[in-house]
Amino acid sequence: KHQSTLIAELTIKESDLSIIQMSHKLEIKGGLGNLQVFDLTNFPNTIDSNKQFHRISPKELVGVVSNQGSLLNLDIRFLSPGSKEIKERKSNLIHVKISQIKLEYYHQPVMRIIDYILEQILVLTEPWVLNKSPEEEQQKNVAEVIQNTKNQLLNPYYNDINVDIFNPIIIMKPTPDSDEWIEVQLGRILIVNKQEKNEQRLLKAGKKVFSYLPELTKIPCDAYEITFFDMSFKLVRRGSVSYTHLTLPTIYSVQISVVAVSLKKK
Repeated sequence: KHQSTLIAELTIKESDLSIIQMSHKLEIKGGLGNLQVFDLTNFPNTIDSNKQFHRISPKELVGVVSNQGSLLNLDIRFLSPGSKEIKERKSNLIHVKISQIKLEYYHQPVMRIIDYILEQILVLTEPWVLNKSPEEEQQKNVAEVIQNTKNQLLNPYYNDINVDIFNPIIIMKPTPDSDEWIEVQLGRILIVNKQEKNEQRLLKAGKKVFSYLPELTKIPCDAYEITFFDMSFKLVRRGSVSYTHLTLPTIYSVQISVVAVSLKKK
């Protein structure tokens, strides 16, 4: 007999979200005043909620530093290729602002939740949301694959990403009762992207593969830049009014280039 067990509780307060799904787009707009995620497994002394429900003592994994202002504001649009709403060849728009979020990281409970999301929720994502057009799914011969690849390379669709995260704090403990832990203050995280055409992506082997498309000299890419402002690490001891700086506040930047088209074999 199949049995379910409780692993987490999600609480959302003061939300104002609108979700519009149409044949050519998925649109999500609005904000959240507060969001909390609780572990319900009593880690590290894990219990079976079917037998020991009365012993559950929720422990907060995700919450807010203070209740001032909105935790999350978002404007997200996924447009299917060919939509008349696409501007400047940008089919996916993700603009998000997050403030005052706090995460307490315990490895086992967090990995349980991630596993559930990956195995039970993300598998339901519609193919077109992942930039796969119906035409791609229906290709049946090599000529169609080649023609579609040409179209994607010469007229690619891009993303428009702007994610701004203010003052997130991550608390990393071995267990909830630990006397020492590491606190990561991330200051501000800014994630943006721009469009570029990268000739370094075309290696010799790649040029031979694309010999049927001599006009292609550069591969279209989305270039992402992730910047951490005033990031610092601290060692905190329970009951102590002071803490030990493990690092000084610093600025750290990462740049990632991602091919803007999907060239998967069918």
